[in-house]
Amino acid sequence: MGDYIRNKEQSGQLEGLSEKFKNVIDFYRMEYSEDLMVLFDEFGYLLICHLIGEGRLWSKPVWERSINYSFPSEKLSEWSPGTIENYLDLMEKSAMQNCRADYDRTLSRLREWDQEFRIRKPSVLRQILQMVHEVLKLSQNELENGKLYDVMRQILDLCGNGRADRSSYILPDILVERLLGLLYPEEEKRERKQVLDPKCGSGAMLFAVWNYLKDARCLGFENDRNLWIAAQILGSLLWAEPDRQEDAFDSGIPEIREEAFIKKRFERVAAFDLVIANPPFGNRNRQEFSEYIRVDDLQIRGEYNRILVQSLQVLKEQGLAVLVVPDSFLFATNGENVKVRRWLLEHCQVEGVINLPEKTFSPGARVRSSVLLLQKGTLKNPYILFYQLKAEAGEEDKEKEWQSLQRTWKLRGSFYEEWKQKLKEGVLENAQGVLTPENWEHKEFWFACPDDVVKRSAAVLLPRHYQPAEHVELHFENPEKLLDNLIWEQEALLKDMQELLKEVRNL
Repeated sequence: MGDYIRNKEQSGQLEGLSEKFKNVIDFYRMEYSEDLMVLFDEFGYLLICHLIGEGRLWSKPVWERSINYSFPSEKLSEWSPGTIENYLDLMEKSAMQNCRADYDRTLSRLREWDQEFRIRKPSVLRQILQMVHEVLKLSQNELENGKLYDVMRQILDLCGNGRADRSSYILPDILVERLLGLLYPEEEKRERKQVLDPKCGSGAMLFAVWNYLKDARCLGFENDRNLWIAAQILGSLLWAEPDRQEDAFDSGIPEIREEAFIKKRFERVAAFDLVIANPPFGNRNRQEFSEYIRVDDLQIRGEYNRILVQSLQVLKEQGLAVLVVPDSFLFATNGENVKVRRWLLEHCQVEGVINLPEKTFSPGARVRSSVLLLQKGTLKNPYILFYQLKAEAGEEDKEKEWQSLQRTWKLRGSFYEEWKQKLKEGVLENAQGVLTPENWEHKEFWFACPDDVVKRSAAVLLPRHYQPAEHVELHFENPEKLLDNLIWEQEALLKDMQELLKEVRNL
């Protein structure tokens, strides 16, 4: 799923498509709104209809097809509004009639969502159809195995991270895979796991997990209609990839339900081996979720906090969680946030907190965020690892950075022993009043004791709150040498003054 990052040639092709799609976005914004997910959904639906018509997705055998169609011969830029309207109508009819019976329901669900195209302006439709044509042409002729999922995944980044709702951001697939690599060594990847994403958005993170954990059963929830449709489109294209179909038949494409997770009641409380979550940042008290929920002695109303806590409730004992959180969640001092952090520390083992670069989600979106890596259970490590990923750099530097994180994670127990030894040798108090080693050489990571975090007034989990103080070395010169230099300077000044006095007297 991250093939386009690793393959330079395909990466260049996909970047070229992304640049062209930015032009489509510009046309769309001039005529419609900033909500680009509508654009993504309409584009994805048209792409799927074309694929069915061309016999590349869900299609009946050629001899059973009732309608065939192709692009009119004239240039798209010359199409009249009537030509566009007729073409869209024919394309939809072809898709509906040529679709195999076992996929009728999937296509019908997409059609029920989009009873009429919400994008009607010919100027925008021309751009969309031109882009569909270019994607199909490139995927058929040049992209290995027709990597249409990767094409749409990159377009999703443009639309999802450019939404009017600035609280939702999509984590890159390669980052999801690397985070899972910390938790699951290679030999554990094939063990069947039940995975939950309580607020999966367009499903990108859940699909990345499914691709990495080859035999996983993945379940996601999303009650935003536009995002749910985007997830159906991505899932459809994922199923269509030839090199992924075997895995799809073995474990099934992730199931994404159009409902709110925090309204769901599970028959089994501890049902999942892994929870991944990247809910929209912010703790809105929406009217539909205005009632409190009670967890132990904790009352929670904020939507964001409810999603985190309720998802951890259905995690099995010793199950793992990967939570993408805004930095504000880690230090906010309002009563509910502090109580939720204390609850996390008491009911889970916080293995690590990884602070992400501000441009992790998109070059144009500066977002301060971190990843919490948790294991459910009362058994506790004596430490929490805090790691600061460096600011964005070239691909080679990023790879070295991740290799450094992997090494640190693997050897974190040994590094913690080094931390304790350094504390015995000498301490410094940082700006937050935390005692840290006086001479800690590893600038990118450090540790804290969970008990000490809980005892602090706000149970802050922000990495830089526990960052070691900079040790400032003061260098003192020999006092005798300083005095000799001062006397020399004074003698030189006296000599100059005497020369000046002689010149004045001779005037």
